[in-house]
Amino acid sequence: MEKRIRKTVQILCLVILLLWSIGCTGPSTETSPDSEKTDAAKTEPTQVSGQCRVRYAKGFTVTYHDGYKVVTVFEPGRAARSKEMSTFVLVPRGTRPPDAVKGTVVETPVQRVVLRSASHVPFFSMLGLTDRIKGIAQGKYVNDPEARRLIRQGRIAEVGVGSGMTAQFNVERLLTLHPDLVLTWWTNNPAYAGHIKAKEAGFPVALMADYEEHTPLGKTEWVKFVAAFFDAEAEAERVFDDLEKRYVAMLKKVEAVRLRPTVMYGNSYQGSWYVAGGKSYFANLVRDAGGDYIWGDDEGTGSKPVNAETAVARGRNADYWLTQNQNHLSLASVLAEDNRYRLFRAFQTGHIYSNNGKVGPGGGNDYYQGTAARPDLLLADMIAILHPEVLPGHKLIWHLHLPATASGSPKAEGKEEKGTNQKKNGLWF
Repeated sequence: MEKRIRKTVQILCLVILLLWSIGCTGPSTETSPDSEKTDAAKTEPTQVSGQCRVRYAKGFTVTYHDGYKVVTVFEPGRAARSKEMSTFVLVPRGTRPPDAVKGTVVETPVQRVVLRSASHVPFFSMLGLTDRIKGIAQGKYVNDPEARRLIRQGRIAEVGVGSGMTAQFNVERLLTLHPDLVLTWWTNNPAYAGHIKAKEAGFPVALMADYEEHTPLGKTEWVKFVAAFFDAEAEAERVFDDLEKRYVAMLKKVEAVRLRPTVMYGNSYQGSWYVAGGKSYFANLVRDAGGDYIWGDDEGTGSKPVNAETAVARGRNADYWLTQNQNHLSLASVLAEDNRYRLFRAFQTGHIYSNNGKVGPGGGNDYYQGTAARPDLLLADMIAILHPEVLPGHKLIWHLHLPATASGSPKAEGKEEKGTNQKKNGLWF
């Protein structure tokens, strides 16, 4: 799992952060999830070639049957896999599933897909399927080099109307593109549910909730969700297994660290401080990197607002502060927001980092795009911040160590690429 003007961008990032910390139509069915696939530590059934195993992600399952496969997406914000949100029955082109099997029927492999979010483009890059994308909303924010090339050539069309989280699909444009599938992110807020008109127009719409996962590997594993619609499970397994090994290798680098520096998170916004729960994506990332998250005792898996004074009282003595504010480009900009921030230990020691370290040519923050494709490097970023002695040669990718005063824009991919991604060993950048 964008931003147009500064205020809109700030609000957009905040909402996305809260969500994190994202043919023919038929009715959903009550399908029992495969409970043996809910935890990577559990014993897995023997994997058949061309099929995928879902081991970390909690938001979807894929089951295989004679002549078809079933992809089930579960409603975020509930106990893992407790309530189905939508069911897709995937069948080879020119075939139909048995009448008793209910769900949205999609013929595979999908040839034409439309996306609502730039944050989903990396999943296609990982699978070598970027050319299947025929349209995207707010394409200016896409960072992926190959996708940007296709946009410039007119091979990926702009299908969005409006901006920010309230952007809608241009249904007339969708009708001209004839997509086999429309991919968007899940939300229960009608103001942000831009997929409704696409679904009413008869397009099969798949809602992705990758941003609701609680671990980096869980979020990355949604590449298998995408792969199922393109019969690309074997490639998804290969790529994911490699990333998993790299992530575990990073974990082992901090196994022996004794000192676990404390970490605070977020920033004040309109009188509240939005903190990530102690079992959230961010908290698990900090934990994996050998840090001690100050809200680690919280049982929440998402983000929630707390009184700013409460957050300040708990966080002022934290060793490190990681903000999520697009306008935090220097210590001076942090102080301009609230003079009380000078009381924080992290401010006094200069240990403040934002996630503005990599911004695309159109202004898209790559923290919300590229990290899904390289969770191992995201972990490396965090380790380099908290334990620089462990990775002395690592150059931060998505995080920016805030200088005393701003000296320019965040690291941007300013020059347009010459046409292809830099893919090495099956991995993107």
